[in-house]
Amino acid sequence: MKTRTVKPEPQAKIPSAWPIVRDAAFFTALFLILLLRIDPSLIYHRQSPVFLLAFDFAAGFLNRPGGPFEWLSGLLSQALFSPPAGAALLTAMAWAVSRLTGALIRGLRPPDRFGFIHLVPAALLTGLHACYTVPLSADLGLLAVLAAAAAFVRVRPKWAPRLAACFIISLVLYYLAAGFFLLFTLLCVLIEAVHAKRPASGAVMTAAAVLIPTAARRFFILDPAGAWLSLLDFKRTDTAGAISLLLAAFFPALVLLLHPVMRRRPLLPERFRIRSPRVRFILQTAALAVLAAAAAVFPIEKSNRLLLTVDKMARFRQWERILNLASKEARPPLTVTFQANRALYHSGRLLDDLFTLPQPFGPSGLALPRKFSESAPLQESDFCWDLGSIDESRHWALEALSTDGETPWILKRLSLAHFVLGDTAAAVVCLNRMDRGLFLRGDAAAIRRMLSDSAAAAGDPAVLHGRAVIGRTGFIAFNGHPPAELDSLLRDHPDNRMALEYRVATDLLAGRLKDLPDFVRAFRALDYPRIPRHVEEALVLRWALSGEKDPPPEMRVVAPETVRRFGEFNRVLGRHRGDRAAAGADLQASFGGTYWYYAFTRQAAGRRAQAPSSENRGSR
Repeated sequence: MKTRTVKPEPQAKIPSAWPIVRDAAFFTALFLILLLRIDPSLIYHRQSPVFLLAFDFAAGFLNRPGGPFEWLSGLLSQALFSPPAGAALLTAMAWAVSRLTGALIRGLRPPDRFGFIHLVPAALLTGLHACYTVPLSADLGLLAVLAAAAAFVRVRPKWAPRLAACFIISLVLYYLAAGFFLLFTLLCVLIEAVHAKRPASGAVMTAAAVLIPTAARRFFILDPAGAWLSLLDFKRTDTAGAISLLLAAFFPALVLLLHPVMRRRPLLPERFRIRSPRVRFILQTAALAVLAAAAAVFPIEKSNRLLLTVDKMARFRQWERILNLASKEARPPLTVTFQANRALYHSGRLLDDLFTLPQPFGPSGLALPRKFSESAPLQESDFCWDLGSIDESRHWALEALSTDGETPWILKRLSLAHFVLGDTAAAVVCLNRMDRGLFLRGDAAAIRRMLSDSAAAAGDPAVLHGRAVIGRTGFIAFNGHPPAELDSLLRDHPDNRMALEYRVATDLLAGRLKDLPDFVRAFRALDYPRIPRHVEEALVLRWALSGEKDPPPEMRVVAPETVRRFGEFNRVLGRHRGDRAAAGADLQASFGGTYWYYAFTRQAAGRRAQAPSSENRGSR
């Protein structure tokens, strides 16, 4: 009796449009992640990419390996200023990486089971930019490597043409992308040694890879790190470093997986293999969705994004948006507290709402300590400009210039500072550089008009502010703008409201209340419509701490409602009979935004009122 062999029914193939729709949906998701989650404008703000339309600027890049891609990166990075344009650019980069990865895969003739693997590098590249510090030269270098590898696999499979192609392409790639050529050489060696089974050719290619940087050291006068690793950053230990290594390891691993032996060997045991093309497609699509979600969530450090967002808002003076963000943080970082307090002043609420926000850093939350201002010189320059210390603003802008180069904001700050301080020649030098910058010509033209037209200068708010508060005498510039420096600013300009309010806020945060009567007289001299709320609260507390029965003269400016609320504060505190932990919750519910509650928590934490530490930085 013959046994009939039952052939398995052929599985229905997926429609040809499905992969196209999946890829389109995948890159649409990456675009939305970049636009809504990562925000390319934060990349621009973090990196401040410099690009000038000048021959000498370009020549500074074309005389070294990797320079051409650094120049092109600076040009393309200008698009990151606009979130939609930046998201479109980065999505296009990711799409190009996926297409070139697919070209490399097709050149090595893989089976169908690798049909979606070309999309994995695109997700990794998107996650890499979520770290905000990776320049576009990394995208350009990876694109060049993949284009070169895809071209190499299509060269005639003979050892001589392959060696010649590897050497010529490596030379061009080394000049364009510097250290990225090492990845291309590794791929060539693996293709020759593993796929073509010519390890000798691979050894010759390795020798060529050593020869090129060695010769470049003499030709371009480079140190070893500059000759071998330019445009690469192997010292990073953060998320960006991990993703970079994963992305670099992906392509050699892919070449090994595409080896004929690996293609004939099933990746999974027979019983676990999914035969239905439709089911496989659905599972692959689900895996890509998980990968895209990981690119959107895991690389982003919340604190880093918050710092960049707040700093960018401060740059464009979006004070209410800063306060809205800061109010959601239970313990904001120091720089966020600094910018939030600055936002309170510019919103006219510093001495009324200072203690509605957390103030865990005391006076340091008003003015950054030196170690922070040295790491953020442009932020310190902006603050000094607002405060009225124009010469110090120029000093910190020059510090920023020495570390960050000729960024748009630095050039604009320097040109205005030079102009207000009367150094016209220096202002013209900055304006000449601004004339060559993308998106800077309008600002340069406006400042040039003010140089020749006093009426134009009289109508500019920034110039009016600078001229109104510029110091008449020199003073010792301390770290952190302590009371002595603020007093010097007030001696020059008693009407400097920011210096006055920061002087008062510094004393309140430090627990110094002895100068409150003088501050009340200053508020009256400047025609404040009323005494600020926190000053009233501090006056009542000062009277209570003095032990005097009769109120001092300055108490006449305190509203009766403030005195009544202080009585309620004391009654709540008295109900708990010295139990500060129990009293804290009740006091916070009713008095959490008052100076009294700040003083209560400050005392509970065992802090002693003291002047902020300062360090003389010399006479300016």
